Amino acid sequence: MGKLHVYPQRNRIGFDDVLLAEEGRGQHGVVDDYELFLGEKGHPGEAFGHGMANNQYVTRTWHLPEELHNTNWTADKMSQYIKRRDPTRPGLFYMSFVALHPPLTPPEYYHQLYRYLNIDSPVSGEWSADTAGLPAKLQKATEYTRWFNKDMVEEARKAFYATITHIDHQIRKVIGTLREEGLLEDTYILFTSDHGDMLGNHGLWAKRCFYEYSARVPLILAGPANDGKVKKNHVDSRLTGIQDIMPTLLDLCDIPIPETVEGISAVGSTRRDFLYGEEAEGMNATRMIHDGRYKLIYYASGNCFQLFDIDNDSQELIDLSEDENYTSKFEELKEKLLENLYGTDKEWVDKKNDLKGLPPQEYVYKPIPGLFGQRGSHWPPQPHSGEEIKDIEGL
Repeated sequence: MGKLHVYPQRNRIGFDDVLLAEEGRGQHGVVDDYELFLGEKGHPGEAFGHGMANNQYVTRTWHLPEELHNTNWTADKMSQYIKRRDPTRPGLFYMSFVALHPPLTPPEYYHQLYRYLNIDSPVSGEWSADTAGLPAKLQKATEYTRWFNKDMVEEARKAFYATITHIDHQIRKVIGTLREEGLLEDTYILFTSDHGDMLGNHGLWAKRCFYEYSARVPLILAGPANDGKVKKNHVDSRLTGIQDIMPTLLDLCDIPIPETVEGISAVGSTRRDFLYGEEAEGMNATRMIHDGRYKLIYYASGNCFQLFDIDNDSQELIDLSEDENYTSKFEELKEKLLENLYGTDKEWVDKKNDLKGLPPQEYVYKPIPGLFGQRGSHWPPQPHSGEEIKDIEGL
């Protein structure tokens, strides 16, 4: 239910049924169920009538009645699916909200809830304050909203928080449906996200980096009261990744985990010693090694390293990569990083098995052309020629 992001977009990937809210991507030939819903309610093509862009942080309140918000629709339809389940079979329900992905358009009530509150300001470390000294990839990210002033940053963060609270309240409805259907004591609930958002911290916005605000997403598990598999009021500090969700759910349901699965059950006895991450290729390539306390981030362009003590510096204000007191830990994590490189990444390694990376890339500011990510009116639907459809099918 909601955002799925697979191709072809109508691929059900094993589910009995799927209702899509694909962020206005009708240009790919998909029938968006949320937009069909708006049409049925007398608002055809108005999903983006608020005028906000899909990847920007200018914000305003939701432009239609609250019950027509994408977040409400997703929770309402999920509740209907739960009520329409086959009672003779076990069920797997997947609910995916489009928010918190921009556009940030919380309903009026939630916007007002945060409007006059004093909220936290973005954080910035010494390493991020020196913008000119950052790898080109990060310099580009800091230019993302270079024209934002302090008030606009605060407005964006308040809208972000308001959107979170809106989602929280809609999740309450779904949990209430499970309870009233007598399913809450026979259901595991797993809450997570595909990524976070830098939200102005260290001068960065959005995702695609390994700093905590972007890469550390929630993994919250709740189970039946006397289940015994999921501890109550307990925080587990083990290293987990999105790849662990499938084996965790299989383990909870006493279903054998296939040997081909790379993830690890988050409720099992096996724990990983470190977590390896990679993002992008070539001059934009970033790699990460995390051992549960220390995190090493590597930018191939310029052979740039950063080391953070997450236990004592969760906001990553202090880069320890050149601190002599942490040389041993730095070398240990770098060795782990080298062990995990494969493919063209091995070209970053010299004959002495040390990282040499790629030449530093010079960043030249280029204004973003137009209102990138901007959506318009989706009525009438965009026509497609036969050739366009053929090209799409051939992807």
